[in-house]
Amino acid sequence: MRPPSPAQPATLFWQTGNAGDPWWQRRPKLRGVNVGGWLVLEPWINTALFRAHPAVAGRDGLAGDPADSEYALCTRLGAATAAAVLGAHRRNWLGAADFHAMAVAGLNAVRVPVGYWGVLPRGRRGRSTSSDPYVGPVWTHLDDALSWAATARLGVLLDLHAHPGGQSGEAHAGRARGDRWTPDDWDVETALDAVAALAGRYGAITAVDGSCSATPPALLGLSVVNEPDEHIPPDVLLAFYRRAYAAARAGGLRAETVAFVGDNLVLDLHAYQCFGEGWAAASLADILHTWEPGRGYAGGGNGSGGSGAGERVSELAAVGRTLNRWVLVCEWSLRLPWSGVGVATELAAARAPSPPPTRRHALP
Repeated sequence: MRPPSPAQPATLFWQTGNAGDPWWQRRPKLRGVNVGGWLVLEPWINTALFRAHPAVAGRDGLAGDPADSEYALCTRLGAATAAAVLGAHRRNWLGAADFHAMAVAGLNAVRVPVGYWGVLPRGRRGRSTSSDPYVGPVWTHLDDALSWAATARLGVLLDLHAHPGGQSGEAHAGRARGDRWTPDDWDVETALDAVAALAGRYGAITAVDGSCSATPPALLGLSVVNEPDEHIPPDVLLAFYRRAYAAARAGGLRAETVAFVGDNLVLDLHAYQCFGEGWAAASLADILHTWEPGRGYAGGGNGSGGSGAGERVSELAAVGRTLNRWVLVCEWSLRLPWSGVGVATELAAARAPSPPPTRRHALP
């Protein structure tokens, strides 16, 4: 059982309209940030942590995988050391002050990625993952995040970021197996158990003894999978979304209060302006202008030439209109890597106003 939530205003910072209206009538425009690297580790985010506990040359410190990951880190540390290292990391990575800083910066939402190992006890981790090395559970940290967010008047999107067996072979799924991963490795049944566990923890239900639990006021949505691999058959993925939706609603996450982020209701799109030679050749100013209607850089698009100038926002809006769905851009990157002039210089140049067009004077 989770601790009772402190009394909070019925209307949070991310909401508009009347408190009794369902969320889709309150039309919130979310401006948020991810707290990646907290409850799901990724080497590119948690660089210092992985450097402090590197894979030793001459030994299999990657658990047989082609790249590093939380799975490999926990394997080479061993159970006791992994629990100590990750416990300290989770306690110190962020806190209430960070959520307050988000609100001060003008943000109104935060996405909290969590791995399945954080919400399922080891004995329920599935057919192929019961002996995995991950450290869990993390309920206390999730409870804290929802409490901090409510105090700061932020909305929280809980994101089941890493599935048992992996929804892909990437490190963000917990284990970086690369091409060794196949769709058959994805343990759908245990992933659904994790969805049910989150819903059971935070859903509004009435117990057999008559006691009631309420959904935390800061919980605005549940995302049930992050970046499933494109090789998962569409019918398999759609069936998962449908069953996950049923599990979330059965657990008490009511449709009028908690959005379901998946393929069929609220779409989660990731917009990275950093992969491919086209984006690498663009300046930050070019990329920023790409998001301004009528302006932009036409050389991105994952290195393939990209869309027309200024059409990125229009494209996303068209997706929402065509499918009649809400659209969230839950992950994005404007620029990687930064150019050699440095971040501050490039940002200053991007913010500088464009020079006026040159006037051509007619000859007398």
